[in-house]
Amino acid sequence: MSKADRLNARAWNGKPGHYEVWYITLNHGDRGFWIRTTLRSPIDGPPEGALWFVEFVPGRSPRAWKDPIPPPDGPRLRGRAGEAEWDLSIRSDGSILRPIPATLRSFVGTKFVTPHWDARISGTIRVGENEYRLDGARGTQSHLWGRGYGQGWAWAHAHFDAGAFEGLAGKKPALISLYARVGRKRWPMNTLLTSVRNRSVRAPSPQGWRFSGTTHNREIAGEISCDPRHLAGVTYTGPAGEKIYCYNTEIATFSGELRTRSLFGAPWHVAAKVSGPAHFEIAGRDPIPDLPILL
Repeated sequence: MSKADRLNARAWNGKPGHYEVWYITLNHGDRGFWIRTTLRSPIDGPPEGALWFVEFVPGRSPRAWKDPIPPPDGPRLRGRAGEAEWDLSIRSDGSILRPIPATLRSFVGTKFVTPHWDARISGTIRVGENEYRLDGARGTQSHLWGRGYGQGWAWAHAHFDAGAFEGLAGKKPALISLYARVGRKRWPMNTLLTSVRNRSVRAPSPQGWRFSGTTHNREIAGEISCDPRHLAGVTYTGPAGEKIYCYNTEIATFSGELRTRSLFGAPWHVAAKVSGPAHFEIAGRDPIPDLPILL
């Protein structure tokens, strides 16, 4: 079993009060896809599973489907939901991301690991009469589990030539984790200290998110731009019945600068200007007015 397979192994111990999610997001041309495999073991009912599929096309409202399945034991790389069907394989260079700072992982209710952070995805996706043949499409694959959902968050993943970026902002605790890589150079701002110092220059909203983060010799300044019409509103239900309203798109855009300096206090040097497709999600306990909920 590979390391990615071990990180994707089901964490549920069979007891009530647990949720678990495996998701894949990817881009193919100007389109985006979001595939979600879920397990929910409620406090007061039998366990259940579901497959979610959302299609994103520029200039058009997203389309979404959700079908029940038995409680899954991992991500469904082959499956069907509504009008969508997929048969995929995932490869990556072994890069694994844990967005939550190591010192907090034992205390937060949700565990979060990305076994395939900068993934290459191949196979086929069919949506209605349309078939897409993928050969190394860029994307990411993650695994989450825990006792219940938090109060809300913002999440973004982007890919560009020779690298990728990911950001995660939570409400409780109010931390922002940022991570980027270009070639062999890394901008790891996902420790406790950097997550406290990172900031939102513009708060996450349906229009996007602007953020920055700094260490002694690395700096990220970036922005996610989003057309609210491309957001798919969905409802997550936690083990205790709590509702989280999530708004997701896979066809946002990312632009940013990755900077370095030789010594603390020295001038910053722009190591890379980067841009590319972005996957973007905001979530909270209350629905956002005027944005429809699809599922």
